[in-house]
Amino acid sequence: MKAALSGSKEVREDYGKLQFRRAGFVDIRVTKSSVRRALKIVDILIKRLEHDGLKVQIANRERGHYESYRQETYVTDDRERVQITVAEKTYRRDNPNWTPEKQYSVDRYHYHPGGILTLALDEDSHSGLSCRYRWSDARGHHIEEHIDKAVESIHQALKSKHDHRIKAEEKKRRELEHQRLRTEAQRQDNEETGRLEQLRRWEHAWSECERLRAFVARWEQVVEAEHGQIESGSSHDAWRRWAYLDHFRDERELICSPPCSGLTQTKP
Repeated sequence: MKAALSGSKEVREDYGKLQFRRAGFVDIRVTKSSVRRALKIVDILIKRLEHDGLKVQIANRERGHYESYRQETYVTDDRERVQITVAEKTYRRDNPNWTPEKQYSVDRYHYHPGGILTLALDEDSHSGLSCRYRWSDARGHHIEEHIDKAVESIHQALKSKHDHRIKAEEKKRRELEHQRLRTEAQRQDNEETGRLEQLRRWEHAWSECERLRAFVARWEQVVEAEHGQIESGSSHDAWRRWAYLDHFRDERELICSPPCSGLTQTKP
């Protein structure tokens, strides 16, 4: 806090407020007249949080489109984190010396301190905390009076975020498991479809083989009825060998494959 106070002269001012987070200090955005008070509020809050076993850290924020560097102040229980911010409301009025021709050399607006400070949790993330996340000066009361409530809300926010993360991780795990089961079921369906298609091809080949074998057997009967026993080496014997040995070769290999290994082959 002393470092932030001593370095306040070098802190960049934006919209009438000193932006301490852009100088690597705690996330305070107030006018010069409110710097000491804002630092004291954050100092009290940090001491209370550390007394409860929580840690307060300053972490880099991802670079945005309009700013190259800024840091934010977080409370963490080593599992989740909640951002804390102290900001002041300011008022602006038009600068009578501003003209379009002077837009790069003269500020368009004058900003005036509002004197109203706000302590907020997750100010920039809009995380939708279920607990109270904002306290402001109002009606004779100051945010210093709400430090205890702010600490309580921070505890609730950390627990809520942890529970939400656990539920989200469990939901993701279930979705991944369901996806794995769907993928496995689809793989088994594809495999079963392939087996059925292969079975149909085997059945068709088997039926064709049996039909042709029956045809050749009938042919033998007709030939032997007309010409007698088919002699070895004759033209009829050569055709018969061609029909059995060559034409049925692929069918014979198919019939002898594993799914049909238990079937009895009909030998020529």
